[in-house]
Amino acid sequence: MSAPRVRCVGHPTFGRHDELLSPVRRGKRLLVREARALLGARDWAAAAERLEVLRREWDRLGSAGPRHDEQLRQSFEAAIEQFERRRPRGNDEEAGP
Repeated sequence: MSAPRVRCVGHPTFGRHDELLSPVRRGKRLLVREARALLGARDWAAAAERLEVLRREWDRLGSAGPRHDEQLRQSFEAAIEQFERRRPRGNDEEAGP
């Protein structure tokens, strides 16, 4: 049995958990927005490459906290899945949706 976590009032981060996670949430929201914007891409190859960069950035950002991370992850993955469904197969040149 593990000991309960004690919140130390004198600790510099006491009461600032949401504030500290806020930049991660903000970053992930921007990544979701950018992934959704790629749905209108005409250059599918460039858009697919950009999505790979966004995925790496997503992983680099880490957790946005348990209350927010799952919803943000679902939004991000939904945008990627929608992109993959619309993306032409075979020829990744400038084919439109």
